Amino acid sequence: MISDLVEDVTTWRRDGYAPGAHSRVFGQQVAVRDLIDPPRSLTISSRPASPRERAEDAAYRVALVTQRSADLDRFGATASADRRHVPTELLAAVDPLAAAELRPRTETIGALVKGKRLSLHQGTRIRPEDITAVGHHVVLGPDEVLGIRRPGERTVDRVLFARTHPAARLTAPGDVLVTTVPRPGVMVDARGYAIAEFPVRILRIPAAEAEQFTPAVLAALLFADGSGTRAAGAVRAGRSLEDQRLIVLPPDQVRLLDRLLGEIDSRRDRARRELGVLDELQDAAIGGLIDGTLTLITDDPTGQDR
Repeated sequence: MISDLVEDVTTWRRDGYAPGAHSRVFGQQVAVRDLIDPPRSLTISSRPASPRERAEDAAYRVALVTQRSADLDRFGATASADRRHVPTELLAAVDPLAAAELRPRTETIGALVKGKRLSLHQGTRIRPEDITAVGHHVVLGPDEVLGIRRPGERTVDRVLFARTHPAARLTAPGDVLVTTVPRPGVMVDARGYAIAEFPVRILRIPAAEAEQFTPAVLAALLFADGSGTRAAGAVRAGRSLEDQRLIVLPPDQVRLLDRLLGEIDSRRDRARRELGVLDELQDAAIGGLIDGTLTLITDDPTGQDR
């Protein structure tokens, strides 16, 4: 969609432009007087699609529907094999008499950072005009951390970033990115070499603490008790990140929890991909019916709807 819009604009502005030589996706040619002659509003009617464009749209949608149907069949055929076992048997009830002794201790993020068990780094302030869709370094801000925006949609050119932010640090694989604005959120940057955009901060696990913390466990436990959330109607902001308390589990418990979280994430990722295919299929079907490039036919050989 973005590339189509860019092509509409750049082709229109190119020297030697011939209106009939380019089929615009989002734009259309109108006289300026049609836009500014009062009392007309700044709207124009949509240009009817040509027969060729309708045929191309129909062919594209049919191909997309066919591909997504095949994807769904593949999901179904491999459902059992791909759905890895989630080891819920790792969880067991605690003897009430021993509950107090087994209750894990907690530490504040500030104390863990001060003791060099974690390191905490500030995000980088990025100018909006430096962010594009075709750069080298992915920008991870509050929207990405909170899951509002898909990571990778916003990027910055690496040469520009190096020139404008020579002292800034990129993320490392396994960094845990944290935001408390507009609400608490956490994500693990598995790939690294991204830009944590202020006010996002970076929690990094030193190599010496690899048995005590893993990225998945750290991300899952932070804010898990809801204590970082600002209460409705509260005048003051919620607890600062440094004051946030974190459960510190024994290394053997960390390993088991990391295993459980990994299997849960694997199942979640597969479900997410299948939901994405279903969304695309629905959008293509409804869009085709609305603009008349698709219709519905019966799948009953006798021609009768069931």
